[in-house]
Amino acid sequence: MELNEENEEPIKSGTTKQSKSKEKKSFWKDKKNIAIVVLIFLLFCVCATDDKEQINSLTQEKENLKNQVATLENEKAELSNKFNSSKDEEKTQLRSEIEKEYKEQIEKLTNSNTEKDDKIKNQTEQINTLTKEKKDLESQVNTLTLQKKSLEEQVSSTQTSKSKKSKTTTQTTESTSATSETSAKTSYTVYVTNTGKKYHSAGCSYLRQSQIAKDKNTAISEGYTACSRCNP
Repeated sequence: MELNEENEEPIKSGTTKQSKSKEKKSFWKDKKNIAIVVLIFLLFCVCATDDKEQINSLTQEKENLKNQVATLENEKAELSNKFNSSKDEEKTQLRSEIEKEYKEQIEKLTNSNTEKDDKIKNQTEQINTLTKEKKDLESQVNTLTLQKKSLEEQVSSTQTSKSKKSKTTTQTTESTSATSETSAKTSYTVYVTNTGKKYHSAGCSYLRQSQIAKDKNTAISEGYTACSRCNP
């Protein structure tokens, strides 16, 4: 069985080679197949020419792009130079401006500091004067309190003395009122003349020419005496 299988294999390989060669001969004998091959070849040629043109156009575009890149690099260099120069100028301007502002701020701060120092000095002087005035006022208050105490003592003493005096005055007023009442009881109206030194009662004959009414006591105090005729 094994020998038969080994013998069958070379037979099959020989038959396959013969069949392939026959197929090739039959393929090239057919005109349609030849036409198809020609068309494929023409298409390949056309595609190859198109690829060449595209390659040429791409190379040209590449060169153009290189030229543009070169010009752009030149412009970039010029702009960088300008930018650097402008930067230097701007830097100098900024430095000068910053220095000016810095100086102005320093001047403002120094002026404000001097003003604050002056204010502080004035305030300290005012505080010192106020403290002195406070001390003076406190001393005045102390002296016034002492004076008040002494005055209160004087007032209390004067009140006691006044109370004593008031008691004595009430007694004297009572006595004077009593005397005045007695004198009022004894006193009455009399009449005097312009020329005489006698006081008369109403209806006396000496009162024909003139008569002046007076109180008896006042008439007596003025030096008048009683009339002997009417005996007032």
